[in-house]
Amino acid sequence: MNIRHAAAIAVPAVTVSLAAFTGCTAGNPATTPSANPTTSPSDTPSFPPGTKFVTTLAGSDATGSVNGSGSAATFNTPNGMTIDSSGNLYVTDSNAIRKITPSGVVATVVTPAQIPGIPAVTQQNFLTGVAVDASGSLYVVDANAGNNGVYRISSTGTVTTLATSSILNPIQMGSLFGLAVDGVGNAYTGDFNYNSIYKISATGSVSILAGAHNINQPGFADGATSSANFNSPNGLALDASNNLYVADLRNYKIRKVTPAGGVSTVAGSTSGSLPVDGTGTAAVFANPTAIAMDSSGNAYVADSGYVRKVTPAGVVTTVAGAAGATYTEGGAATQIGFGGLSGIAVTPDGSKIYVIDGTRIKVIQ
Repeated sequence: MNIRHAAAIAVPAVTVSLAAFTGCTAGNPATTPSANPTTSPSDTPSFPPGTKFVTTLAGSDATGSVNGSGSAATFNTPNGMTIDSSGNLYVTDSNAIRKITPSGVVATVVTPAQIPGIPAVTQQNFLTGVAVDASGSLYVVDANAGNNGVYRISSTGTVTTLATSSILNPIQMGSLFGLAVDGVGNAYTGDFNYNSIYKISATGSVSILAGAHNINQPGFADGATSSANFNSPNGLALDASNNLYVADLRNYKIRKVTPAGGVSTVAGSTSGSLPVDGTGTAAVFANPTAIAMDSSGNAYVADSGYVRKVTPAGVVTTVAGAAGATYTEGGAATQIGFGGLSGIAVTPDGSKIYVIDGTRIKVIQ
């Protein structure tokens, strides 16, 4: 296996003034949760048992960075999303990380000034992925050209630079999108420019897990390590066996990368269009941008205006979204429309699916 390694990046940890992730930072304080308008399955007896419904957990059509509860909170450009063991969501929102409790209370837990390596006067971070480990530490990937890298933020506010695209890292990195973290603190991220998947150890050693690592030479190929190729790998998620699932955006496929770097295609055809359910290459994705895993190994994909479920055997079904439909608060999941999904998270049992739809965080249950 031809995996190149780089020495750990010796960047000192920086302790910042950061409130614990369980609370609010300075700014708009969280308020008492207010009820979101919902339609309960018990109010719609015409729907069969097991029907899922969609409601807004937090946010509205307004933009901003106001902390609060439910629709009182606002977001700018929410993108990546993850969920912790207590059911709290963490969302990258432009250059900040927002925390959303299961009841919809929103607080800002990381601000631009707390990401090291960029002048405070600019603070033009573009956070494209977030993950959380078992200890509660957050990991974030920044795709801004001047601050491209992966960072770890402990629950006490200590920020550590794990990897950046610099002379300290002999593996040149381009625009990083998507993030996943395994049980021992290894981080994984995808590179839009070099069409590769990187593995970054807890001490900052960087290796190419999969992909040819040729700049601006996208393609499609299954195989081992450097013989594989991607076309704009975007969302990443790990299963219980540390297999990495990749939303390969412009190949319109869901790819699987083993811990040894072997790449295979789980589902998807050669071109994107309106989604088609099916198995393996019979399934069609429109625009797979983000992915999450449940504890049974099912992948959930944010696919343009749809949520798709992919079983370990590659069987693809649409669990939310309908062509030509508009959004109705509390509507049945397969009968409503989304504007365009950019992030997704799921509870371990798969009972709740969270999606980022514009400037709203919605729950499917």
